[in-house]
Amino acid sequence: MSKRYIAVLFAVGLFFVLCAFFLSTKSLSERLSDKEAAASPVGNQAAAETGPPNTSRKDFLLAEYPMRVKKYPLNVFSKGINHTKVIALTFDDGPYGEQTPRILDILEEKGIKATFFVCGKNVQVHPDVLRRIVIEGHDDHPDFCTLNSQQVVWQVGRTTEEIYKHTGHLINLFRPPFGSINQNAGQVLASLNYYIVKWSIDPSDYLGISTQKIVERITEHASNGDIILQHCTVCNSAEALPSIIEILQSRGFQFLTITKLLELPTPAQM
Repeated sequence: MSKRYIAVLFAVGLFFVLCAFFLSTKSLSERLSDKEAAASPVGNQAAAETGPPNTSRKDFLLAEYPMRVKKYPLNVFSKGINHTKVIALTFDDGPYGEQTPRILDILEEKGIKATFFVCGKNVQVHPDVLRRIVIEGHDDHPDFCTLNSQQVVWQVGRTTEEIYKHTGHLINLFRPPFGSINQNAGQVLASLNYYIVKWSIDPSDYLGISTQKIVERITEHASNGDIILQHCTVCNSAEALPSIIEILQSRGFQFLTITKLLELPTPAQM
């Protein structure tokens, strides 16, 4: 067998080996892409819009989150970037007793929309109040304590599931208690397409201060794009609300929900 003939055979064989390699690489890439798409929380949200999934959101997140190894930037906000006279009222720890309905009554009377960061256990006790929050056009989103990665996923899933069960409403905002969030929890929440919302004005209403003091601490420091923190559990906070709204409106402020203040996409748009 001539050297020329052997060289031709070698070249043809090498060609087929390279073709097989590139085809197998493409197939592997496609399989990985399909797996990543299946794990995507965006895909899960889109499916959830047409009705409850066969498995709970909590189970889905616990099962699928470990597949997502990419590091995500933290979507953390404590103030709006809008330079016009807009401001947001937010209320934590609801729905709660008689206070949350009282707050809703005041907001309805004044024609104001706000954002409520609710607790899963309170949603279970007062689902009717949560439904009213949604029906009247306010934002509603979960609250949680500092947890490890798996606990964060479980806690978010549990509260999200409760909100969805009672309202059919998808959520994508999140407020950590005390405003504390570590890098790990932030990455988990960002990977699940949540925006983390803190605040720029805290009147410390939970310390039992007077109604007048709450009004002063909020109105004296209010500026464009501020996010105001109050609590559904504090009676004086509800009593202070009419004065807060009237004073800020007299200064030309417009009240927006967090979604509109920060110009964020809704879950249906993500």
